[in-house]
Amino acid sequence: MVEFYRETEFEETEIGRIPKDWEVMRLGRIADIVHGFAFPLKFQGKKNGKYPFIKVSDMNLPGNEKYIVKAENTVDDEDLRQLRARIYPPGTIIFPKIGMVIRLNKKRILGVHATFDNNIMGVIPKGEDIDSEFLYYYFLGKIDLWRFAQTTTTPSIKKSTIERIYIPLPPLEEQKLIARILYSMDEAIRAVDASIAKYERLKKGLMQELLTKGIGHKEFKEEAGIGRIPASWKVVKLGDVAKNVMGGTPSTKVAEYWENGDIVWVTATDINDEDVYIFDSQKKITRLGLENSNAKLVPRGAVLMVTTASVGKLAIAGKELAINQQITALIPFADKILSEFLYYALRYHRKRYIRSGGRTTAIHINQRMVRNFRIPLPPLEEQRRIAKILLSVDTVIEEKKRKKARLERVKKALMDLLLTGKVRVRA
Repeated sequence: MVEFYRETEFEETEIGRIPKDWEVMRLGRIADIVHGFAFPLKFQGKKNGKYPFIKVSDMNLPGNEKYIVKAENTVDDEDLRQLRARIYPPGTIIFPKIGMVIRLNKKRILGVHATFDNNIMGVIPKGEDIDSEFLYYYFLGKIDLWRFAQTTTTPSIKKSTIERIYIPLPPLEEQKLIARILYSMDEAIRAVDASIAKYERLKKGLMQELLTKGIGHKEFKEEAGIGRIPASWKVVKLGDVAKNVMGGTPSTKVAEYWENGDIVWVTATDINDEDVYIFDSQKKITRLGLENSNAKLVPRGAVLMVTTASVGKLAIAGKELAINQQITALIPFADKILSEFLYYALRYHRKRYIRSGGRTTAIHINQRMVRNFRIPLPPLEEQRRIAKILLSVDTVIEEKKRKKARLERVKKALMDLLLTGKVRVRA
């Protein structure tokens, strides 16, 4: 059982206040800092070699979120000899050392014996007084890689710079306890992620089933450009079932249009394409700004479709709000289509309307295209049943995402407390 307690005895050091029984060490004294190796094209492409050969892009592979266990390329002992490369042990902490990707602060830890290319730097803990998991979490929570980069034409990090970083070291047993606690948080977050992924797959399957086959139908027909749908469904143009309205932007030079604004003003960046409903925005406008611009006020239930640049993002207005020119609001005719059904139908068919935007400088869907876009339409009662099923799954997904966000906040707070010694742990 782990006991948490608040530390009261500190001392001032090169890196600020730390508990009196902690040490401060230069990273170069407690770890070997290593470089990767050149990886010519003729050695790339092997999939069944003995060791992963890691590139920066491999840090993004599914399953490599913390521990690097696989790579797109592998090598054998003979390849290593020709490359003059060496294998690094599990527990080696790696991160990008060249380019703007340094800003992303990606840090991973080798979960298997592997090597890596010369865009990556590694930190290998040495001796028995440093726990590799603790060092990984310290890097994760306290080391901003960009701060140590030489920001020339091509940003880069020097080995000598990393060697000079000061690291606070609790007693070894406490290092292990801290790492264990933070690992348990990671595991909880991963479990929620896996659950979210399961429900996302369920939603995708339900959308495929419900928006093409409906509920309880036995007779079907083929519709050109759309595919097989229930025989009793209609195919309608959006302009026949909803009014489309495009917004605008109040002049940014007139302070009165923005100062103390209380009208939610939605732009493309406010729509995250994950939450079904949108209630708030980064910027608010005043009534005066609304009246003196092309910004449009749209009612609760309007389906907001991004039609410029990041075409395809969708949300339903959760309240009356204003929109800018990047967005078209589809205001459903209540006797023909439900907001929620329209939202899911557009999500399912959006690849078709994105294709209609062409491939010029930027994809753009104009208002005529919006009005003429065709979707299959069930009767209102069936729309209601379909939307209810899909909304119930989205509600679960959104709650799980809120849970994940809470866990991430707790982890961040724990890292700050435990890695600085403000809160201590003991078995």
